Amino acid sequence: MPVKLSFPVVYLSGLAFAVLALAPATVLSQEKAASGPAAAQWRRVFPLSGALRALPAHNKVGPGIMDAVTALRARGITRANAQALDAAAVSSPLVRVDARGAVQVYLHVASVGLIERNALESLEAEVEIVLRRERLIQAWIPFDRIEEVADLDFVERIARPSYAHSRQGSVTSAGDGILKARQLRNKRGLTGKGVKVGVLSAGAWNIAASQATGDLPGSITTFGTCNLSVWQSTVACDEGTAMMEIVHDLAPKAKLGFAAVSTSAQFIKRARKLVNEFGADILVDDVGFLAEPYFEDGRVAKRSNNLGKDVVVISAAGNSARGHYEKGFKDTRFNGSAPILGTRVHDFGKAAGRSKDVSMDVAVAPGATMTVFLQWKNRFGRADDDYDLYLLSDDDSTILSASASAQSGSQDPVEAAAVQNLGSSTGTVHIVINKFSGKDQLLEMYINGGTVRQYNRKKGSVFGHPAAKNVLAVGAISASDPNNDKLESFSSQGPVKIFFPNKQSRKKPDIAGIDQVETTGPGDFPTIFPGTSAAAPHLAGIAALLLDFKPRKSPAEIRRALARGAVDLGKSGLDNKFGAGRADAVRAANRL
Repeated sequence: MPVKLSFPVVYLSGLAFAVLALAPATVLSQEKAASGPAAAQWRRVFPLSGALRALPAHNKVGPGIMDAVTALRARGITRANAQALDAAAVSSPLVRVDARGAVQVYLHVASVGLIERNALESLEAEVEIVLRRERLIQAWIPFDRIEEVADLDFVERIARPSYAHSRQGSVTSAGDGILKARQLRNKRGLTGKGVKVGVLSAGAWNIAASQATGDLPGSITTFGTCNLSVWQSTVACDEGTAMMEIVHDLAPKAKLGFAAVSTSAQFIKRARKLVNEFGADILVDDVGFLAEPYFEDGRVAKRSNNLGKDVVVISAAGNSARGHYEKGFKDTRFNGSAPILGTRVHDFGKAAGRSKDVSMDVAVAPGATMTVFLQWKNRFGRADDDYDLYLLSDDDSTILSASASAQSGSQDPVEAAAVQNLGSSTGTVHIVINKFSGKDQLLEMYINGGTVRQYNRKKGSVFGHPAAKNVLAVGAISASDPNNDKLESFSSQGPVKIFFPNKQSRKKPDIAGIDQVETTGPGDFPTIFPGTSAAAPHLAGIAALLLDFKPRKSPAEIRRALARGAVDLGKSGLDNKFGAGRADAVRAANRL
């Protein structure tokens, strides 16, 4: 068996758009497309030409972290010159590095207490979040101390954080009328008074501007602020403002709380703050975590499911239907010239008259960044089948980015890679999945920021906490659709396949709301708000009206009323596109 080497992921900086606010991927032709006359230019921190180079390895340090350390060392960066040599430029959508050369990490630990925290701080680690139940610590660690931290007895492994991406008033949302919230307010005199709605998103910088126009109430409880990395734009930093405007349109007297989240650990911490400190009756979010498990309920899903027993939890179902792939591994041989570690690669299918195809084509526009997350059907923390992910040039000769960490029984079944196009024309990237060792498994992959040209699969594209039983996952129907009965092409669809600890198939989303609605366009945010990010707060507003109407109803009863009152669309009954159908506030109230 060949020895697996580690090698650098292509690190990115200066992104034109935030990964948090990337548009959904698009499916084009089923045939392979040739590159245009002007070649794309792919961003690299250091070259990948010639033989792949082994990195200094530490068996507790996960993929991406040592790549970032090596990238910093390759630039000659030290603590003394980190700011002058722009250490933060090594940041990527996968791993963040600050101006001092500190790397943001998740520490999986055997125990969490004062002794452990003191040990970390003695090595200059800055602890941000401690989740005792999950035995997880989020921290910034100077790049030259990471291996020392890994040597601590209580540290089991160091992993990259699971970063959030969005499901992306003088102005009133069109969804207010379409979903009959206005009719319900007028019919029963409901306003959401006495109900508290907590919103979780990347940021809400321009709350004051929306308050000045009357599109938000004068008092809003906030937790944290938008935390941008060098590769993000400011668009994401007002998605929460736009979400709150929609809730306020539908339930004008409901009290609003907001929490800014950038990682899964922060989501867990601040969702609990909204409930315990703000007193939220309803939580609504529009963020997803591509590094959370696809085939089992992860940390965020479990916490959200538990919260859903006590408060109404609503989440955007996702905008991943056009950037999703799921299929069992089919063995074939790699026929390109790039130095793949092993040659047993996945056969995606037939294309352009060929009987097999070893890659998936994705177009990346000028200035755009594409991230790819691959998982396979192993349990988190117990992966013993070993797959690798490669992003290759259009002629399969050059590795643009790759992720080939070892899975030997105690790691996560995840590989992730990213690439940025700095050229003036659209470039084509070939995604190749290599099975380094182990059994053939079901593969699932999400592509953000690129245009998927073939093999896309809409079914099964709901994942993470929206897939949890006690979370109301919301799909999207455009406000401009004449009959409001067609699901947006990017709106994620079920079923959700869960294999661990027990095999389940869950129908998701639960219900459909309205997107492509108008907001004030706070900050750099667009005035027309697309995506399931816009659909979800409509359901939160309706839920607030229902709790104003019947304040003693349980979260399960509110979810049930929303589902039973929905206008059935698609297949009769609950389905994997619309769920129960398009929300209807009046009918839901009648169900109560």
